[in-house]
Amino acid sequence: MRPKSCMTGADRLRASGEMVDTLDSGSSERKLVEVQVLSRPPAIIGILGVMQRIGLLSGTFDPIHYGHVTLAQTARAQLGLDEVWILVNGSPEGKTEVAAFKHRLEMARRAVIEVNGVVADREPVQRMAQRHSIATAHQLVQDYPDHRFTLIMGIDTFSGIDSWDDHAKLLSLMDFAVAERPGSNPSAIADLQRRLGAVASRLNYRLIAMPPLSVSSRQAKDSLRTGAPATDIPSAVQQYISYYQLYTAASNPVRRFQ
Repeated sequence: MRPKSCMTGADRLRASGEMVDTLDSGSSERKLVEVQVLSRPPAIIGILGVMQRIGLLSGTFDPIHYGHVTLAQTARAQLGLDEVWILVNGSPEGKTEVAAFKHRLEMARRAVIEVNGVVADREPVQRMAQRHSIATAHQLVQDYPDHRFTLIMGIDTFSGIDSWDDHAKLLSLMDFAVAERPGSNPSAIADLQRRLGAVASRLNYRLIAMPPLSVSSRQAKDSLRTGAPATDIPSAVQQYISYYQLYTAASNPVRRFQ
């Protein structure tokens, strides 16, 4: 067996300990591959006890696109993170018409399988179709005591964090990486700190500069529904979407694929 550190992207996909549904790039034939279960350590072992710095990019990812991948890569490079974990929100609040969790998770895996330092299959919480909450943060900190976690998000989301449930506890558990975007309110963070009051002392954040991007999951789905090329979606994800007929005009991903 190839050592895990030398695994290719395909090897990592097959190392999940499950029956993996694969698509041949040159064929529409569906293959079920029985894979060997590999025992995974409960955490990445730090060298000489050094704390591992892990970025967390949580979202609906319906579907994942190059904007998400670029944000993960940029945060890792600018903050010197050891890894970025993509966490697919199993039950996103306020959203109902979304593809099933299993599809969104698999698309995320395929999108980053060849991206160095960005993974979508590291965290056991990821395998649970649950809504991300303060309980998720607590579980991560408890399960990975030798990790320091940084939540990655856009400045628009970050500026409203004071409206989140138990946000004061979250500020004590996590650091934050905030992506600046063109047109963002330059006083948004100062306004947030003012609203937080005394709790603002717990806020530990760093700004990251993102390259100009104009892409969203909504735009990608609109292109897919009209049959236009979805150039903002990785090709491996496009293949998966095409095979399962996600986001087509005739499909209802919520009822059909739940």
